Amino acid sequence: MNTRYVMGSTMRTAGLALCALAVFSWVFYGALAREPGRNVTLEQGVQSIWQQADGPIAAGDIQRSWVWGPQPLAQSVEYYSASPDGTRTLVYFDKARLDVLDANADRNSPWYATGALLVSEMLAGQVQLDVSGFVSRPVPEIPLAGDMDQSNPVTYATLAPHSTFAEGSQSAGNAVGFEITAVLNASGDVDPEGMLGSGVTVTGYSDATGRNVAEPFVSWANSLPYPDLYLLGHPVSEPYWIETQVLGTPKMVLVQAFERRVMTYTPDIPAEWMVESANVGQHYRLWRGLAQPANPNLAPLASGESFGEELVSVAMTNGIDPYMFVAISQVVSGGNPFAVTSNGHGLLGVKGDQVDFDPLTNARAGARVLSALLPAGPDIDWPVVLAAYYGSSAQVDATIALYDALGDKYSAEMLALASADADPATFGGPLSSGPVAYYDPSYTTDWWEWALTYYQGLGLVAPNWSNDPSGYYCVRPGYIPGERLRVHANGRTVDCTVGDMVADRDLGNWLSKWSIEMNWPMFVALGLDQNNYATVEYPGNTPKPPPPVVVVPQSPSFVPGPPPVQPAPGGPSYQNPGTSSSDPVAPEPPQPAPPPPPVVAPVPPASVTTPDPNPAPAPVDPPAPPVAEPAPAPPPVVEPPPPPPVVEAPAGGGEGSTDPLPPSR
Repeated sequence: MNTRYVMGSTMRTAGLALCALAVFSWVFYGALAREPGRNVTLEQGVQSIWQQADGPIAAGDIQRSWVWGPQPLAQSVEYYSASPDGTRTLVYFDKARLDVLDANADRNSPWYATGALLVSEMLAGQVQLDVSGFVSRPVPEIPLAGDMDQSNPVTYATLAPHSTFAEGSQSAGNAVGFEITAVLNASGDVDPEGMLGSGVTVTGYSDATGRNVAEPFVSWANSLPYPDLYLLGHPVSEPYWIETQVLGTPKMVLVQAFERRVMTYTPDIPAEWMVESANVGQHYRLWRGLAQPANPNLAPLASGESFGEELVSVAMTNGIDPYMFVAISQVVSGGNPFAVTSNGHGLLGVKGDQVDFDPLTNARAGARVLSALLPAGPDIDWPVVLAAYYGSSAQVDATIALYDALGDKYSAEMLALASADADPATFGGPLSSGPVAYYDPSYTTDWWEWALTYYQGLGLVAPNWSNDPSGYYCVRPGYIPGERLRVHANGRTVDCTVGDMVADRDLGNWLSKWSIEMNWPMFVALGLDQNNYATVEYPGNTPKPPPPVVVVPQSPSFVPGPPPVQPAPGGPSYQNPGTSSSDPVAPEPPQPAPPPPPVVAPVPPASVTTPDPNPAPAPVDPPAPPVAEPAPAPPPVVEPPPPPPVVEAPAGGGEGSTDPLPPSR
């Protein structure tokens, strides 16, 4: 491997130095509570807009539903040709998204940060990526209101045929003063007299779209210091009663779609929460498949570069250095999803006759090509790989230079964000307690040390990391390879080195079951093979919260392609694009090489009485080195039943809250 590129990777890793100690949550200074260790403010104009509406709620001065949300979900950047610098800054909240098109515009104007037309995009099935640039996606089958996991809900797809975006849509007659009695069923049928005696009337009518507006939503908009069009946009549906489920309880709720929001009215809850803005920001991010990286080290990269969330997610899924993947996209397209050159199209300059400008699917297509060119190990000759990807060496030097520049840029940012007084050599206190999972004994010390070098190749290890002196390795979501944790169990204490990461898709199952995961020697050293219960202690001064788990409804709208094909044991940690048309996913780790008998994948300790139907997730990504003959299978372990999954409290009094995230006007 060329020394220059070894140095570039090492410098970026060193630049991540203190980020392992920082907690990367998108929060404000001031009235909105900060997560420990996070010292990041959002764009000043957005901060002011949020403070005006939701600051008093966060401070506890008033009780009412959120306008934007208790805190931002994410801040990202996208290409936008109409902006002075060719990009726009997007800030996602639970309820909406605010877009800054010109950072030098008048911050005193409410239109400095405009509300994105997220509802219009979802109901039309058209994602707006530029002034007149759209890509099509199926209308999401996400519940309009209530619990995300309810069965047979009324969704955006249910409402779309009754909206202004439906083919042949006609204006409704002016019904001001009339009672609202129409019920929209999950089947899509409307019963015009399904809610007689509702007591809710129409008090507004839009000539622009020919839609009536329900009185509770008119009053809500009038109570806030924003123009109606800024806050809601034009109405794009009639108000309908729907049957939904809130925290497991069936309720009749009045809903109405506007360009920027979906509003809800629930008559049988406290008055201050009766009118709410639905979690459109969350819904849109789910529809787009967007999320901040579970690994906090990559959050600045994902947030700071055009379509960074999609690019980082796809890179990590395919075992590609995310900095290099972003650099390639900038060189071939300038971050423009609609770029077309003689060599290809879209963000990644994908070649071929089938043109797809959707940033996510284009990134996946580019990753399939790039993955096929990568070696199985961490040593990559990038000039050779890039020349093969581009078909010539013309853009190789520019890509390498940008790769190094991105590493330097975000290393400096993360150093500035780091908690200066945190000492990784000290431990601050209990992080969590509960049952422990272990890796199968076949995952030897050689495997763990190989895994650490693999993550180092991606720049995803703690600074100054080293192999564990005692051979004790562990895994905990939120902590990256090379960090240290302390575990107490059965009167014993062991320090361990984090050696692997939990795949994003497995986070929900993992967090509901385990306090920590570890290798078999550590499991035995703590006596957990006799009494499986431990307490985990965090390093430094503040614990890291676990990564957010996104609850995704089971809907065809969320299925990105055919079922993923897992590579054969012993293969590379990425799917060869020539073997399947399906989108690659992060595979389970390859099994150790022979001798026989074959080794099973890592599983949590089996119960003596009832086998666990949901085993803890196996480690992800690193390729397996040759290992010695595995040790005998461990004896059965007596284990307390795993704790029940945590149920999150609703956000804003009635809407269920999830943590999903990206673009618009």
